[in-house]
Amino acid sequence: MLNIILVDDETFIIKSMLNSIPWESLNVKVVGTFSNSIDALEFIKTHPVDLIITDIRMPGLSGLDLCDYVFNHFPHIQLIIISGYADFTYAQKAIKYNVLGYCIKPLDYGEITTLLRKGIMNTSKLNQSSYDIIDALENQDLDFLTSYFQEKHLNSEKVHIMVSIGALLPLYNIASNYVTIKFGANKYIYLSNEPFNELYLTNALLNDSKVKGIGLYPTPVTLETFKQTLRQTIIMAYQFFFFEAPYLCTTIPSNHHHFLTDLKKILTTRNLPDIKLALSKINNPSQFSNYNIYFALKVWNLSITYITDYTQLDLEDYYIHNLEELYQNFNHFSTMITTLSDMLLEESIPVELPSTHNNTFIYILQFINGNYMNNISLSDIASNFNLNQSYISQLFRKETGSTYTDYICQLRIQKAKQLLLNSDLSLNDISEKVGYNDYFYFLKSFKKYSGISPGKYRAMGGVCSN
Repeated sequence: MLNIILVDDETFIIKSMLNSIPWESLNVKVVGTFSNSIDALEFIKTHPVDLIITDIRMPGLSGLDLCDYVFNHFPHIQLIIISGYADFTYAQKAIKYNVLGYCIKPLDYGEITTLLRKGIMNTSKLNQSSYDIIDALENQDLDFLTSYFQEKHLNSEKVHIMVSIGALLPLYNIASNYVTIKFGANKYIYLSNEPFNELYLTNALLNDSKVKGIGLYPTPVTLETFKQTLRQTIIMAYQFFFFEAPYLCTTIPSNHHHFLTDLKKILTTRNLPDIKLALSKINNPSQFSNYNIYFALKVWNLSITYITDYTQLDLEDYYIHNLEELYQNFNHFSTMITTLSDMLLEESIPVELPSTHNNTFIYILQFINGNYMNNISLSDIASNFNLNQSYISQLFRKETGSTYTDYICQLRIQKAKQLLLNSDLSLNDISEKVGYNDYFYFLKSFKKYSGISPGKYRAMGGVCSN
């Protein structure tokens, strides 16, 4: 979805645009309206914006001044200029800023709509380029990566890597040459020839409540080690999972192997009090600096493997496949441990599956089909229908012959296929629309159920190996 702001000192013009342009059908969202360029400029410094429609003559900072600043500091933002004057000088200056169009008042909303469609196509191509690079990273395609780095004027022998979770970081005033790659809902990779300023990043965390975590790899890396380093930097960015406040991380804590070894030994005893005691010891804030989110993922999946091993639950329904899913489900490490403890108590009590429950299952399917694009878990379904998670898990196995997780994954991929063939949405937008907040996981899931990547599926018109 394209994020747009409108800037005009005549409020009735803004109201007219809001009411006359088919924003929703264009898949465009107006995220801000402003009566002056100064407020608009402050907004784009801290919010993701893809396109600006601005008047050219306004008191103080003019529309052309705004365009000049955007052109030099936010080159990815596209511009549409509107004016009450058919002035050739203004039009010439507008061309300098690569604007999509110069529209004269009274406005022709059909003309603006056409320009918006052009902007959408441009953004789609830009997003597709970002996802080409992510595919190349996943496949370790060094030829493509080398070409990409050369195109972006990045030094493939010495590149600095950073990742932010929660919001886009405005880096225009601390790095002269950097590249931003979006790889999920509000998740960004930053590449630069220059080191990123830690003091600036710390202030960004304090001043922008939407930025939850930043991972900053401490040294520049080469192309050959780029994939491994990027994965480590993503893990760093999720370090806030252990703390109540946003967090800047520059190293991966790794002093936690003995916790997993001890937990595994205790899990094999199947002694419930000992297991709960072991989990409570792990849930110790004084030890959080020794953990990382990948460790938390291992704790969850190891414990879940134990639980499903001696119950009738399906492992796949509770197994968590990626860091974003873990964070979305629990928000905090302590919440995850508490959930595990509660499940151990719950699963120690057998659940009888009634012989007749078709109506209940139909209602559950209707709920899933209406909410698959959201982060819904078995726990959410259980709460919504006031049922036990174990009951729902067994219900799915009995009615469909597969797990809940398999059902919702196939549903999401089927919806993604429809959007790939019947819309011009970027892969980024499609992955988010069908419920994936992590593009790497979307890519793996799509390949698992389709045999090819989503980009190739679209290019081949829906022909795939599965």
